[in-house]
Amino acid sequence: MAEETNFTATGPATAGFKTHGTRIERGADLVGTEAGARGRGITGLVGEGEAAGVTGVGPEGGVWGEGLSGGPGGVFLASRFSPQLNLVPQMTTLSDGEKPAAAPREVQAELPLFGKLGDLWLASISDSELPLAMWICVFASGANGEPAAEWAQVLLGKSRPGKERPDLG
Repeated sequence: MAEETNFTATGPATAGFKTHGTRIERGADLVGTEAGARGRGITGLVGEGEAAGVTGVGPEGGVWGEGLSGGPGGVFLASRFSPQLNLVPQMTTLSDGEKPAAAPREVQAELPLFGKLGDLWLASISDSELPLAMWICVFASGANGEPAAEWAQVLLGKSRPGKERPDLG
């Protein structure tokens, strides 16, 4: 097997690197000191799969996104009338004899001028009894910010201290 230190496809071609075979388990197995793969283009990387388009595992997050120039860190779209995001619940139990308490309080805060319908915005509020609050964009802003986006606060129940997860079998 020949080993080269670099490969550059000069094109023109639809794909600079391509594999196809019935006995290839992975099309590419890439390792790097900074990133296993990096893509540049209108969309940096594209994934299509029979079960999931992209999967990720990492100690600080499975998938990380950062929006530049005012864009969101992640965009999720689902076909038809399906949820755009699924948070997999973790099993827990109610504390001995306690019932869930609900004491939502609305927080007055500065909100983003720009927003698209369905955007979620989580804020850390230093001068409030509630350290975090979340809003959802219910009316989108225009391209130049007029009219301003309108946000509705996602009202959360009373905060409670966490504890070690019980063994649920």
